[in-house]
Amino acid sequence: MWGFIDSTMKAICHPDENQEIYYSGCKKCHVVKYQALSIPNSLIAPLSELYTSRESDWTAYQSSGPVAKLQELELVHDPDPARRFCIYGDLAYSLSYGIICAY
Repeated sequence: MWGFIDSTMKAICHPDENQEIYYSGCKKCHVVKYQALSIPNSLIAPLSELYTSRESDWTAYQSSGPVAKLQELELVHDPDPARRFCIYGDLAYSLSYGIICAY
């Protein structure tokens, strides 16, 4: 396991235009989301630009492109167990390459 992936919502001021795409029903405020990867050296690597609250974690993950980078490195299926690298994510990422999810 070399990283943990998730998206985060940050509250913003009430926008003048396109209010409905920034409104989050669960937080009851206007928000923007971003997706990041927490890595072992205590840094947070951003994976995507800001996106609206209506877009899901899976949509942001597909648009940010980390799957191509994992496949390029070919470290997920390495025969040497010491060189296998995976990312841990919640169930929103269960169908993706190189990400391990809880049951």
